Amino acid sequence: METSINRIRIGYPSLTHQYLMKKEDPPISASCDTLLSINHIVSECRSFKMDRQEVGVSNIMAEVLHPDNISHMINFIIKTNIINSL
Repeated sequence: METSINRIRIGYPSLTHQYLMKKEDPPISASCDTLLSINHIVSECRSFKMDRQEVGVSNIMAEVLHPDNISHMINFIIKTNIINSL
């Protein structure tokens, strides 16, 4: 869990950056047709809107990663099952 949160904090989880190692095109959000990034997933993506609301994740990354709110982020990455992709 710590590793996942740290990858989110630095903005380089495997989910959004493994294409660099594989020499592929960057991933695109299927629902939004925009470049996939951790910021997009956590604060913008339509696919995760309900999940964000249900676990109380803010749309502002600084608030999401604040130590007082980190439990919401943990709940979000578990609920959306992106934990295995980080």
